[in-house]
Amino acid sequence: MFLVEKVQKFIATNRLAEPESRILIGLSGGLDSVVLCHVMHSLNFVVVAAHVNFKLRGTESDVDAKEVSAWSHQMGWEFVFTEFETSEISLQRGTGIQETARQLRYDWFEEMRVQMKCAAIAVAHHTDDQAETILFHLFRGSGIKGLSGMQPKRGNIIRPLLQSRRADLEEYLKKHGLAFREDSSNKSEKYKRNLIRRSLIPKIEEINQNSVEHIVQTGFLSAQYLSIAEDFLAYWKSKNLVQKGSEIHIPVKSLSQITYAETILWMILEPLGFSTGSMPDILNLLEAQTGKQVAAEKFLIMRDREVLIIGPIKEMFSLSVQINQLPFESLELGILMEECDIPVDLKTLDPYTAILNLDELKFPLIIRTWREGDQIVPLGMKGRQKISDLLIQSKVPLHKKQDVCVLESNGDIAWVAGYKVSDLFRIKSDTPRAMCISMKPSR
Repeated sequence: MFLVEKVQKFIATNRLAEPESRILIGLSGGLDSVVLCHVMHSLNFVVVAAHVNFKLRGTESDVDAKEVSAWSHQMGWEFVFTEFETSEISLQRGTGIQETARQLRYDWFEEMRVQMKCAAIAVAHHTDDQAETILFHLFRGSGIKGLSGMQPKRGNIIRPLLQSRRADLEEYLKKHGLAFREDSSNKSEKYKRNLIRRSLIPKIEEINQNSVEHIVQTGFLSAQYLSIAEDFLAYWKSKNLVQKGSEIHIPVKSLSQITYAETILWMILEPLGFSTGSMPDILNLLEAQTGKQVAAEKFLIMRDREVLIIGPIKEMFSLSVQINQLPFESLELGILMEECDIPVDLKTLDPYTAILNLDELKFPLIIRTWREGDQIVPLGMKGRQKISDLLIQSKVPLHKKQDVCVLESNGDIAWVAGYKVSDLFRIKSDTPRAMCISMKPSR
């Protein structure tokens, strides 16, 4: 099948774009993007060529920009252009050169798509790129999602050449006498993708000349398997997961009863930045004691009694506020303190509200994060109790203990916010004055 007809069928089958619509096409000047622009033009799409100069190859990059601009105007296409100091931006962001360039490119493409009123952004990934991507993901341990490779359409990005071999593109280029620019960085094997493309895939094809097609077919099947798995995961999550604010709670029993617990956990955790290398430690949490945890960069999963809790890693919470007089209010911290009437029934108070004996309190008062060694005389008792023991009795999860605050008066703990009032500052039958304090639960 001729390349133009093959691409036309692929676009229609995958519903990539409506006929004759405006398409923003990434035109680097390389063989792949030149062929894509020409094919889409031949199919009567309105081509808007978009070129990015990343300023990574000196004058070579500048020459590329001039060449693609001239060719676009020669073909009668609209042409948009930008340039970035990619190396500087990479340092500022703390990301690799290739990742920075990729993000800059796609962000700008989307901006231009809207500005130029285009229906989609077309990029020139082909079958050989797909095989390379799948192998790259395989070596990184990306799981079935990685094995699915690139999709024909993702959001506003389409890949019309994804079912075409590079050899087909080379033949088309030669047949139509098209010129292209060779990116010298594509020859460098310091980039892992280039190493796969230039060294590994040729060796694989020595084993089986149809290896690339087989790899891509595996990717296609993996995408279908993934779709089925995601449907099942959504069902399983609806039956077993509990969302509590920013946290996900999973009953350990629900996972222990299934043979595919690792797959379930991986599909939940992989989008949160966990790696396959951490999975053995994560599975060990099913048999671990309370408090054991495994962390990724921004999230952690921990065992807390009979559940696994997944949540964002918080910066260490620390609070210390001095109150010299009443009333006192801090909207930012959610604290309100004022003299008040004594309610008839103190048992109906919210856990984060307390009524204390104002005459027993000594100013300045301090609201602060609790510390190891803090003690309180619990309401109705004479002896002191460590706050650490109080929090254990109250079954406060380990990762939430750091957020607990106390009210201190002259060295004594008057209140553990959300949990306990001190007997030393309780309301008595003859208490003349009372203070009401309320705090919003910390984070």
